[in-house]
Amino acid sequence: MFNLLRGLAVTTLLFSLLLQARAADDCLHPTVTVNVVDNQGQSVAGLDARAFHATLNGQSAVISAVRSETVSRIVIVLDVTRSVTGERSWNLARQASEDIISSSQITTELGLVLYAPDFLKTLDFTHSPLEILESIKQMVDRPKRALMGKAQTALRDAIQQAVELFGTPKVGDTVYVVSDAGENAGQTGSAALEHLLLERRVRLFAFIFSMYAFPTSKMPGGFENVAGLTDPTGGDFAGSEGGMVATKPLQAEVSRLHDQIFHFYSVELSLPTASDKERKLNVEIVDDHGKKRKDLQTKYPKKILTCSAK
Repeated sequence: MFNLLRGLAVTTLLFSLLLQARAADDCLHPTVTVNVVDNQGQSVAGLDARAFHATLNGQSAVISAVRSETVSRIVIVLDVTRSVTGERSWNLARQASEDIISSSQITTELGLVLYAPDFLKTLDFTHSPLEILESIKQMVDRPKRALMGKAQTALRDAIQQAVELFGTPKVGDTVYVVSDAGENAGQTGSAALEHLLLERRVRLFAFIFSMYAFPTSKMPGGFENVAGLTDPTGGDFAGSEGGMVATKPLQAEVSRLHDQIFHFYSVELSLPTASDKERKLNVEIVDDHGKKRKDLQTKYPKKILTCSAK
């Protein structure tokens, strides 16, 4: 019995030391996702580590590895509030959601958060793409008969709910919001949500079709509710205001967005020490002479958060 207890104690100690070692490695070798796009917004493939240049608080940072990646986990946050129940808006929302699912690889894990005045449904990664699709299709008739109450929207709360589905971070984790970007009933603030996304290393992408072209007292913020959170996390957004969208440009914008979601680089930094302060990250693409390329743009998380390697 004593030997058994001693063995369990040793195992627990070794596991604790392993976790500490992993934490230290994450602090000294953080990995960030970077999208590289051309002037048309299309992803650029085939770059190696020599093409990347990174700085932290203006000081050059060592890049130890660059890898081409494809997304492995996506949580779709689909707005099914009353403001989205118009036929044109709902068709846009459903199509954008179904397109990202049909574009996914067989190995991509998908989750879903359907939200209205209260969260209607949350599906985690144990559900198949067919189950996700079926849950969305079941909403075709539901908005008109079930969502005719108060036009309350808690978009940021829904995004927070989506982030919680990921658990342990994986490179490229993505929340994809399909919404009109209205917000008037949430408890989660923008600053807190941005910090959570950065902390969990989750990129935020959004397809926005705003019924509120101009902010009002009832539905403040509009685009800024989501668009303002995409860039700091290394994501992007596309969409329209007031539902005034031509079909072809809209399809091109959605395709551009999906391309960025699925294709990106993981860039591993090598830092001399951990830091107890946030650091501003800058990543750019350079030519053979080390000069910034003006024909390519980068999208990446704008901060490296505090981290302790103890």
